[in-house]
Amino acid sequence: MSTSARSRNPLARPAVIVAGLLMVAGAVGMSAAIARYDLHLRKLPIYPEGGRVTGTLPVETASWQRFGTDRVESVEIVEVLGTDNYLNRMYSLKDTPEGEPPVLIDLHLAYYTGKIDTVPHIPERCFVGGGLMIGDMHGELLVPLDQSRWVVDDEATEIAARDIYTVRLPNRYSDRPGTRMRLPEGAEETRIRVSEFTNQSGRGQMFVGYFFITNGGIAASAEDVRARSFDLQQDYAYYLKVQFTSASVTSADELTTLAGSMLDELYGEIMRVVPDWIEVRAGRYPPDNPSQVATAADDDA
Repeated sequence: MSTSARSRNPLARPAVIVAGLLMVAGAVGMSAAIARYDLHLRKLPIYPEGGRVTGTLPVETASWQRFGTDRVESVEIVEVLGTDNYLNRMYSLKDTPEGEPPVLIDLHLAYYTGKIDTVPHIPERCFVGGGLMIGDMHGELLVPLDQSRWVVDDEATEIAARDIYTVRLPNRYSDRPGTRMRLPEGAEETRIRVSEFTNQSGRGQMFVGYFFITNGGIAASAEDVRARSFDLQQDYAYYLKVQFTSASVTSADELTTLAGSMLDELYGEIMRVVPDWIEVRAGRYPPDNPSQVATAADDDA
């Protein structure tokens, strides 16, 4: 072959050959690393026991009751939301003094699973995209929670290597009265990210605060969700957005306090609409958990 012919043949160029070899070596190395460290680049969808959905949340608690009917979004909005497992429900505080306007909290839940490239919908993007103007951003505020009825779950704590608490569902208002539900890892440090919004005229002030329950833990930002729920050592990924919106409050602290009141009575029920992550980590749930299948195969070997 002539020199000119070799120059026209890209496979005859040493640089191309070296680059090709490096690509092959890199692919082999990546495969070896994935196998060696048991990495999971694809996430399996997972659902709570019995396929329980967000709309099953109790419509009444000791301090709160549903105000009106649950808001159902249009097909177009659901498509943008990216899930049909959502809840939009207005709650009213029961003990509002007579003659005073009702204290209302719009509770929004949205469940996602198995989508490693999903970017959580957050008000800072969605509300602004919907025509509202963002005002002060108050950051992540610690939610005051009554932990006096929480009990440490010793088995779960051993699996998680940190305290995991349970809370008892009330005898009234729950269809599983007296059941103890595991709270997410770090529940005692639950924080919501709070911002203010107004309409285009600068009126109609409202406060919005949200956090996420994701792969058995909590997160207060979209970035934290991706870091936790898409852990490469986990087979599954899910997250639940929990959002509180109110035009009844006058400060971020007031919204946070009311969110705490609501979570005191609904946290356990909210945990029923997500998988029990301790059971997942232990390989006991779901029934086809790859960890359980792998353990069974090892036992049969």
